[in-house]
Amino acid sequence: MGSGESKKMDYSSCEWRNVTKVSLGEFLRCCDQPISEEQAWALCFQCCHKMKQLAQGPHPVVIKGLGSILIHSDGAVSFTVRPKSVNPMDPATNKKLTCGIA
Repeated sequence: MGSGESKKMDYSSCEWRNVTKVSLGEFLRCCDQPISEEQAWALCFQCCHKMKQLAQGPHPVVIKGLGSILIHSDGAVSFTVRPKSVNPMDPATNKKLTCGIA
């Protein structure tokens, strides 16, 4: 970079125009910087709200890693979850639950 040039975020490796949801891991990788404190609190609120719903369900589930947290274009959050009682490596057992603030 020459003098006087400012560093801009490069989204060239990530296509955002038609994306309706993206994993938290992919979002962080593409942005190449931490999320803001406000974004972190919003994400925590959305995740806690959905986890509360999941905890009231009949079966325990596992949410594993940043790839399992999906951020939607409208700000809602969903998880890719696996039933706790089955082999988490078996792709046939994956289920998706979506959340939003009602």
